[in-house]
Amino acid sequence: MKVPSYGTSTFQSGLPMRLSSGTILLAACIVLPATASAQTKPVSRPAPAQLPADSMAIGRRYADWLYGNRVDSLVAHMDADSKSRPATATELADASGQIMRRAGVEEKVLELLSLG
Repeated sequence: MKVPSYGTSTFQSGLPMRLSSGTILLAACIVLPATASAQTKPVSRPAPAQLPADSMAIGRRYADWLYGNRVDSLVAHMDADSKSRPATATELADASGQIMRRAGVEEKVLELLSLG
């Protein structure tokens, strides 16, 4: 029985198949970097920024203003870029109206306790 030389293989039909040097090089270029990257340590990500202690209160206040159609209060607390857009107040008033039509009037608020 003859042993095939490096880079050759045999199909089940017994016909020899010769791998070109380009095919071998391509396979090496795919396999070697993958194995090298699998051995490196994972990159640590920075910790997420801590929210201010009153962030829930701020969010509730903004939601109350939106639900109550107090667009002027919302616009007053926006950044300069958002205030400079002429349609901002109109868009907020439209959004407030859509929320009231679709969701209705708030009956109660359910507080979720954090497990942290």
